[in-house]
Amino acid sequence: MDSQGVRLINDMRRLLHPGTRVYVVALPEGLVSRVLELTGLRRGIPVYDNLPEAMAA
Repeated sequence: MDSQGVRLINDMRRLLHPGTRVYVVALPEGLVSRVLELTGLRRGIPVYDNLPEAMAA
C-alpha cells in the first residue's frame, strides 16, 4: 500500500454517509496494517485478518 491507497481510503471515508461501516482486511502484522497505523487511519477503521472475520463484526 502506498500514499494513493491511504488517500483512497481516507477520501472514501469522507464521502460515505455518517455511520457507514468501512472494513479493511489485512494481516495484523502486514504492511497495509502498519501503513494504516502510521497514518492514523487505523484508529477509525478496524482491521481484520480475513473477510469472514470482518463480516462477522
